[in-house]
Amino acid sequence: MKLQLKIWQKIMVAIVGATALVIFAHLIVLSLTFRQSFLGYLDAAQSERITRTAAMLESRYEESGNWSFLEDRGGMPLLRERFIRPPPVRPRPDRNDTDRPDNTRRHRPPRHSPPGEPGLSILDADGSLLFGPEPDMTVGKSRDLTVNSANIGTLYLAPAGPLGIIEREFSERRQRLLNLSAVITLLLASIVALLFSRHLLSPIQRLTDATKRVRNGQYDVRVERSSSDELGTLADDFNDMAETLQRNQAARRQWVADISHELRTPVAVLRGQLDALEDGVRPFGEESLRALSDEVDRVARLVSDLETLARSDSGELSCELSRIDLGELVGDAARSAQPRFDEADLSVTLDVAALNGIFIAGDADRLKQVLSNLFHNSIGYTSRGGEVRIRGHVLDEKARLVVEDTAPGVPEADLTRLFDRLYRVEQSRNRGTGGSGLGLSICQSIVTAHGGSIRALQSELGGLAVVLELPLA
Repeated sequence: MKLQLKIWQKIMVAIVGATALVIFAHLIVLSLTFRQSFLGYLDAAQSERITRTAAMLESRYEESGNWSFLEDRGGMPLLRERFIRPPPVRPRPDRNDTDRPDNTRRHRPPRHSPPGEPGLSILDADGSLLFGPEPDMTVGKSRDLTVNSANIGTLYLAPAGPLGIIEREFSERRQRLLNLSAVITLLLASIVALLFSRHLLSPIQRLTDATKRVRNGQYDVRVERSSSDELGTLADDFNDMAETLQRNQAARRQWVADISHELRTPVAVLRGQLDALEDGVRPFGEESLRALSDEVDRVARLVSDLETLARSDSGELSCELSRIDLGELVGDAARSAQPRFDEADLSVTLDVAALNGIFIAGDADRLKQVLSNLFHNSIGYTSRGGEVRIRGHVLDEKARLVVEDTAPGVPEADLTRLFDRLYRVEQSRNRGTGGSGLGLSICQSIVTAHGGSIRALQSELGGLAVVLELPLA
């Protein structure tokens, strides 16, 4: 069975494991270098001693005139005190202890113990040994002894040998302290790792709980930002996501309600007219047929618009691109809409000469649908006697087309929502004047499919200005 670790456990394992690895490597390095370093320390200490002893010997020789002072009561003991380790202290046997052999009870260390342990030797000017073991001059350290520039002998110190009892005890004690400090360090690292992982996990746990609530449809949940690091940024992103989902949910509900309302109205009109014809209240004739046909056409347009938006959402909005003269396309669309402008008593100013001979890659039928929707929007909302101005020019390798009209205008706060589906600035406007509220949404979908952009601004004429930009071919 595969072991499943939680995040805080993984953090603990990582921190404690890294600490243990560092401590282990440190102990290995210390163990490998301690002996050499310690022997180096002993050698340095002996070198310092030999320097001071040489100065002492030279001074004593200068006072005595020969090496006879080594046999004095103060000479030899002084050297032993400086260079020879005392033997381990043995417990003094009890005088009344008769169980021990006589040779054990009466044991005494030799008066002159061999001075070979430290490797110190003194030779006279002729090379005769005066003190210590026979030296091996090929190794170790030596120093000439001089008095008044005359050579009186040589002081020799052999290399440091194996560690003695005191050094071994020091090494073992040091190793025990290192092991103890390693254990304490691991314990402290474990405590710090536990606290840190819990602290790090706290905002993650809050995000997890909030995510579960969002999954259950509670889009109003928000997470408090408790830090300024990546977790804080993640909390902000989560809040933005939850807010977007909340808006989408509200928009979806509004969308369903608006679609139901849009379909209910023409269906209710059709039902009323059919009931009137069936009851004989309204005579069956050309006028009644025209009214029925108008309502059917309205439902058909609404269904067609919804189908266009659905294809755009699914990425299936087909555009058969070809090389198009944009100035010619806009001129033809404006001339085709002229009768509707005249019927609405609106004057039209067409200024697209700068677009003549400007080619774009687009679907002519889709772009005509965009222009038709923009013209229909101006006709539906511009007061009679107003003006619709159509301007075009090229800017930054893009063809820009502006369709603007006179009052009434659109509040600044509503400009960004004009391209929302089924959105109307004034909900009281009837559908015969304002349309279904899908025209600008369809325009945005088609323009986006062409790699362009569309936005709404307040017009200098007092109404609405829609700016359309398309890349040049």
